[in-house]
Amino acid sequence: MNKTTISPALQSALRLHQAGRLVEAVVAYRGILAGSPRNFDVLHMLGVALTQMGKAAEGVPLLRQALALNPSSAACRLNLGNALLETRSFAEAAPLFRALIASGQPSEAALRGLAQCFNEQEQFTDAAILARQALAKFPNSAGLYNELGRALIKQGQPRDAADAYRKAVALAPDFVQAACNLGNALTEIKAFDEAEAVLNRVLAKHPHNVQALTNLAHMQRTNWQAEKAIETAEAALRIN
Repeated sequence: MNKTTISPALQSALRLHQAGRLVEAVVAYRGILAGSPRNFDVLHMLGVALTQMGKAAEGVPLLRQALALNPSSAACRLNLGNALLETRSFAEAAPLFRALIASGQPSEAALRGLAQCFNEQEQFTDAAILARQALAKFPNSAGLYNELGRALIKQGQPRDAADAYRKAVALAPDFVQAACNLGNALTEIKAFDEAEAVLNRVLAKHPHNVQALTNLAHMQRTNWQAEKAIETAEAALRIN
C-alpha cells in the first residue's frame, strides 16, 4: 500500500485499525467501499479487520475479492490463508501457503500456516518434516515448535513432543495453547508434577480456561486422583 496515494478517508480508517478500534475501522472501511467497491486496499483491510474481530467468515469473501484484484499481493494471500484457518477451511488454505512458500522467500507465518493445515488434515509426517525444516530458518518461532509438537504427539512420540512444546512456551510464556499441549504431553509420559505445574501456571493467569482445566482433570484422572479430577472437570463444565 502506497501511503502517499491513499485517500484521507482510508488514512483515517487505517489509523482507527492500527489503534485497535476495530468496530470503528470496519464502519469506516464499509463507508469507503460503498463508493469504491473494487478498491483493493479497502477490501483487503476490511477483510483483515473482520478476521481480527472473530468474524473470519465475513472476512474471507472480501479477502478473496481483494486477491482477485491483485493476485501478486503476498500480504493479501497470507491474510486470506490465515482467515481460512480461522474458518477451518484447511484444504483451501493450504494452496495459498504453498504458493507463498514457492515464491522463494517464505515467511514464518506461511510455513506455520501450512504446518497447521497438515496437522488439521492428519498429515502428521508432512507437518513434522515441514516444521523442522522451517525451524532451521526461524528458530525462535513458538508457533512452529507448537505445530511440531502437535505432529509428534500424534506420531506416538510424546517425549519429543514435550520437548517441542517446552521450547514453544520458553519462547512465548503466554502461549496458552502450547502450555496446555505441554501439559497433555507431560501427562502422556507420566511427568505428573511438571504437568500440574504447567497447567496451574496457565490457570493462575486464566482461571476460566476450559482447555487448561480439562487437561488438568485428565492429568489428575491418569494419576489416580479421582476426586480432584471430578472437581476440576466440574469446574470446566460450569464454565461451558
